[in-house]
Amino acid sequence: MQATYEYIFAAIMIFVMLSATVTTMVPLLDVNLSQAREYQLELVADRVFNKILRTPGYPADWGTDLTINYSDTSSLKDFGLALASARSAYILDPNKVVKIENGSRVDNLYYVSPQVAAQLLGLGSDYGFALSILPVLNVTVTSVVDNNVYVYVTTQENIPAPNANVSALALWWESRKMFNATSNSTTDWRGECVLEYTVDLESKGEREEGMAMIMLVNYHGIRTVDVVGARQSLIGSVTGRYVTVVYPENESGSWKIEGDPLLVVYPYVFVGQIVNGSHGQAKWVINKGGKSHQTYELAWVDPYTNFIVLVARKQDVYSLVVVPRPWRIQYQTGPLAGLHRVTLHRLAVINGITHYVRLSIWRMSE
Repeated sequence: MQATYEYIFAAIMIFVMLSATVTTMVPLLDVNLSQAREYQLELVADRVFNKILRTPGYPADWGTDLTINYSDTSSLKDFGLALASARSAYILDPNKVVKIENGSRVDNLYYVSPQVAAQLLGLGSDYGFALSILPVLNVTVTSVVDNNVYVYVTTQENIPAPNANVSALALWWESRKMFNATSNSTTDWRGECVLEYTVDLESKGEREEGMAMIMLVNYHGIRTVDVVGARQSLIGSVTGRYVTVVYPENESGSWKIEGDPLLVVYPYVFVGQIVNGSHGQAKWVINKGGKSHQTYELAWVDPYTNFIVLVARKQDVYSLVVVPRPWRIQYQTGPLAGLHRVTLHRLAVINGITHYVRLSIWRMSE
């Protein structure tokens, strides 16, 4: 009888020990499995990011191939944004970057959707991704008082950028002519500086004539170009040598494009030429009806062009249409999702200008 109790007691102890072991091990196994899945997601994100930023895709010149467009991407066999002729890493092709931009309120006829990119990157429908391409520095004009322009420069993390060299090109249309003036300054420890001009820019901005400021910021070798203060009634986008100007929904009346475009390769400004029309024809009119958008072919576009500037007139009111090349990019398959998400950051160069590139990847099933 004594032996029977000992066996029962021993069995109970073994059961308790096994239960305690299982109870302890299962969470550890779950943690290890979760860590393994997260590590695997990091590997996927790293592979995809390198493919986007360091390979040109196929065909290598798909950015200028107009047969690859919103309605037909069948000839695009591989996805990558790198410039095929680049001799160093993280140099992006501006024409490819333009083809993934669809957020400037202009319908991009040559848009390659993120769903197409996901398939070419091997993500399929298992993963979602979000790709952002932004100027590496934020440039803000806090005020314009008489001849002085007050500027504030920060990083993408909203940290002030001290000792940054700020150069600004002011453009304005007056008496049927384009005028320009330049100024330079250096930010203080707060990231602030004052640009002093010999003309009263405050009055230029208040008048019913086009005025814009194109700024170049050099922060210890990191360069950013941005446009501020533009009073734009029309909007535009550029693909290769083609500029599309679109009539916004909230406008009224007709606008007419006047004169030849300006090509800004900062700090230089060149006069361009539109080759697919002549002034005085309906080709130059943009309105809310049948001419809600117009596409113009330029004779040439320098590979390092930062902005293309057109002048539009409605009766006695002028507006500068400043078209950046390329725009800020937000390119994603859908809303950010997933319990686990991996985000990577890199710096890349487009047209000689440094950009901040961020990629987030997540599993669709989590």
